[in-house]
Amino acid sequence: EAHIDFKKRVPHAIGLIRTGCPTPYGNIILESE
Repeated sequence: EAHIDFKKRVPHAIGLIRTGCPTPYGNIILESE
């Protein structure tokens, strides 16, 4: 999915890391405590 859509889907995330991996764990979301 597009990176902008990914950010919209998780607006609470403070950092987004796109690894390009096709697995469900390919995108790592860093959330604030």
